[in-house]
Amino acid sequence: MMKRKLLLLLSAILTFAVALFGVGCNKKPDDAGKTDPDNPGGGGGNVEPPKPVPTLTLSAETLALDLYTSETVTATLKDSTDAIVWTSSDPTVATVEDGLITAYKVGKTDVTATAGKLTATCAVNVAEAENPPAFFDLPESLDLIKGTKETIDTTVIYKGSEMEGVAVGVETEGECVEIDENGDIVAVNYGTQTVTVTVEFGDVTVLTQDIKVTVSESGILVVDLEENAYDCFIGDEGYDLSLIKALVNGVEVENPTYTAVSSVEGVAKIENGKIVPVAKGTAVVTVSFETEKATYTTEITVNVDKHTQKVAVNFFEKGSNGDSVAETGDAAIDLTDKEIPLGDVTKVLCDGKEVSFAVSENTLTLTNAPGGYNLYTLETPTVDYVIDGCVYGRIIT
Repeated sequence: MMKRKLLLLLSAILTFAVALFGVGCNKKPDDAGKTDPDNPGGGGGNVEPPKPVPTLTLSAETLALDLYTSETVTATLKDSTDAIVWTSSDPTVATVEDGLITAYKVGKTDVTATAGKLTATCAVNVAEAENPPAFFDLPESLDLIKGTKETIDTTVIYKGSEMEGVAVGVETEGECVEIDENGDIVAVNYGTQTVTVTVEFGDVTVLTQDIKVTVSESGILVVDLEENAYDCFIGDEGYDLSLIKALVNGVEVENPTYTAVSSVEGVAKIENGKIVPVAKGTAVVTVSFETEKATYTTEITVNVDKHTQKVAVNFFEKGSNGDSVAETGDAAIDLTDKEIPLGDVTKVLCDGKEVSFAVSENTLTLTNAPGGYNLYTLETPTVDYVIDGCVYGRIIT
């Protein structure tokens, strides 16, 4: 009986020893030196620190933006290498790209930054600015001459300065004007046409304005006379109208045909394409040039004078009234061979005063001419002749 109990005790001791040896053999090499959580006080080795928790924050949780403006929100990611992805809950109100938030429409949207499982959100509110965008100096209408072009100012002013980030388009349909590569309006044909200027901010149209463009003709007559005055003398050949230049739309017209009318044909007449002086005086000649679109005119003031010819006579004649000085009576002056057409004399002047006269063949008789030596002007329709001489009232001995 004792022997049996001894054998059972030895068997139990052996089983425990084998189990204890198996646990020691199955422990991994990496577990060496680690502290048994069930036995913190037992065994030696190093203790690992706890892992940091990743965080994602934004520089602003709320943001108020004026329409058509941008502002950057900064995202700070710690203890993570995940990429940050930006999204907007309503891209029609505001978009976001790398934290740059741009407002396109009045309203609200949430801008979210995402990095892995982390998110951070900024509530964005977009409102109208006090003064909306406006063109700085864009005209509502333009008058252009065919063949010319006009550069328009499409600058947009917003919030007190030039608006940036906008795209400007200039468009038109028709045959009167075209838009060149620089956005200039080119007048190609006569008529009226609408040009539309559009300003876009991203995909949003900010401004549109129509310009009514009228293409017309412009002409001018250029006269090569100072102050458009033709000073001439009776007997001159006259002024040739072909010397006038007709410019239409800045281009000289070849062989233009003019119409001319004189205000006083007795002073200046139009003959064979010339302004011809007729008699002393002043006349205004109106010259016209007509195109399919318009009539262009200019005025030429014609000042006609007579040539003055001095003839050496130096007469010395006694008046018929004897001793009278105030009324010398008749004094006959022989003008034979002086080549003065006495039959054409219409007036005799002495010192600006008219003197009575009579003509007989080659003799000019002056009645009550002033006594003494004087100059006398004999007026004819074409030439004034000046003679000199003396009429005396008593016999000189």
